[in-house]
Amino acid sequence: MKELTFGALRGHGGKTLVVFFSNGCGVCAAVKRKLESLEVDFPQWEFVSIDTEKYPETAGEYSVFTVPTVLILLEGRECNRWSRYFSIEEIVRYLERIDSLT
Repeated sequence: MKELTFGALRGHGGKTLVVFFSNGCGVCAAVKRKLESLEVDFPQWEFVSIDTEKYPETAGEYSVFTVPTVLILLEGRECNRWSRYFSIEEIVRYLERIDSLT
């Protein structure tokens, strides 16, 4: 999973999963590890992460006020998001559904 810097998310095309995290958040670390393991199963998706402590401007730009937050972007547009309490299975089902439609 590639970590992005401020502004690097703008202009991303295709299918992108973005996880906003904080280094002091244990749940964030667990979510990141689980999402990293999914990258193999979804090669057509780009998985990226943004550290909200380093880049609060990017978190603000996407109205991310809690971590972990996962965004799904299609051609740069937000299609779905999960924050704080969610299961990885929900995300997997959503990615599979998007893949079945495109």
